[in-house]
Amino acid sequence: MVVLMDKFVEELRDCIAEFNVFQNHYLNLNVFSILLYDCLEADGYRISHWHDLYNLFIGLIDDKEQSLVRVTSLELSADTQGIYPGGKVTEVCSGLFLKHYHMFVQNIGYVAELELDPPEDHNYNYWLTKKFENTFRLLNKLSLALIEITESNDSTGKYSQAVQAMSLSAHTNQDLEHTLQVLLQKGDSIAFADERIRKAIGDGYYLEAIALQESRIADRLCLNLGFNGRRAHKKAFANLIEENQKELPHGLPEQLDKWRRDRNKFLHQMVRSDFQQKQIAAEDFQNGAKQAAITGSELVEKIECWFRCQVYREQNPFRLRFAEG
Repeated sequence: MVVLMDKFVEELRDCIAEFNVFQNHYLNLNVFSILLYDCLEADGYRISHWHDLYNLFIGLIDDKEQSLVRVTSLELSADTQGIYPGGKVTEVCSGLFLKHYHMFVQNIGYVAELELDPPEDHNYNYWLTKKFENTFRLLNKLSLALIEITESNDSTGKYSQAVQAMSLSAHTNQDLEHTLQVLLQKGDSIAFADERIRKAIGDGYYLEAIALQESRIADRLCLNLGFNGRRAHKKAFANLIEENQKELPHGLPEQLDKWRRDRNKFLHQMVRSDFQQKQIAAEDFQNGAKQAAITGSELVEKIECWFRCQVYREQNPFRLRFAEG
């Protein structure tokens, strides 16, 4: 029996890996419901029929949204009649999953009769503990597909700002609307700073570029701490790098710290230095400052790429995590 179950789980995981969540923006609800049914069974929870999961999602769709559901008749063999009752396949637009995803995941816990009483102010995934390993695999694949949709369609950046506002307001006394307005204003400031950096480097004002680059990087490091309910103990640049070290990609903290030392050197030591030390020649100073400004722009780009991933993939409300328990 154990061997048969192991083989079943292995084949199920292969099916999950091969399952194409959205084809041309539509999901095959028949196949998805059967996979979800099998995942729950593999995790030790039986539901009377996969139709219950199918109907669970269909029941969330209101009349105005019916145009986003496609029902197509198929010519089927006897082997596939069980997957497509009445010879029909139901495909659901990704937009409906963006709207109903959280309620759908929450309601799976009720349909499966898990006998888990949701705690007060519970999260939608309250039932999805680590014993639901296979179910998590499938739902997480759906979750990642939805994250990709939100990221690829956010050309204006408004979704990113909304995600940031939700994450920050959850850990502060500021309401969501106020936080969002501050972030919208910050977006204008960032655009202005980036243009000033480009112009300063182009015109040879490297110290201005370096100062603005530090501000840009420090802002992202501060916000990342805020996403996780943390505040910088000190807002010194070195401290911000240290407090974000675990979240930053491998090697980036060291690159930032080296640039920080170069930044200090060129901002503070052109004239002020130990009288016993050799002075920096003006030409060497200018060339060094230029290189620091060029490196600073590269680091701003790296930090922006990392920060974008933090927002869209870690803070995204479609990011699925195991519940505690």
